[in-house]
Amino acid sequence: MRRKGRFKKLVMNKKECPRCPGGFGEWQEGIYFDWCNNCGYEVDKREQIPLQVPSANYEEYNMMPVVWQEEGFKFVFSAHDRGEPPHIHAQRKSGRRDNMKVWLSPIEVEYCKGFNSSEKAAILAIVERKRDFFLRKWKEFFGES
Repeated sequence: MRRKGRFKKLVMNKKECPRCPGGFGEWQEGIYFDWCNNCGYEVDKREQIPLQVPSANYEEYNMMPVVWQEEGFKFVFSAHDRGEPPHIHAQRKSGRRDNMKVWLSPIEVEYCKGFNSSEKAAILAIVERKRDFFLRKWKEFFGES
C-alpha cells in the first residue's frame, strides 16, 4: 500500500537564475540542489560548489588555482588555506585524486597520498627549484605583503 504524501516535492521557493541574462531563467531551490529550469545550471548545496561553472565567470569560482604545471603534475593553492603557513598542493594533471601537501619554508612534506617514492622525489625537486616562485604566488593569492 502506498501512503499519500510519501514523496514530497523538493521545491521550496523560486527566484531568478543568477546565470541567465535578464533573469529569464526560473531558479528553484531544493533540499540538496538548486537549479535553473532554463539553462540547466545546478549548485550542489551539500558541498556549496557549482557543478556547472559559467565559462565567463570561471575565476570567481576557482577555489584552487593552478600555479604551475610540470612533468605531469600541477601545483595549486587552496583558498581555504588562508591563515596556514605557505605551502603548495601537488596533484596529477590526469585528474586522479592523488595529492601531496608540501610546506614551503622549510621544505617539508605534510602528507602524501597516492604517489610512489620516485614521483614524490620528482615533486620535491620541482618544489625546491620553484620555491621562491611559489612563495611569491602565495603572497599574491592571499594578499600578503
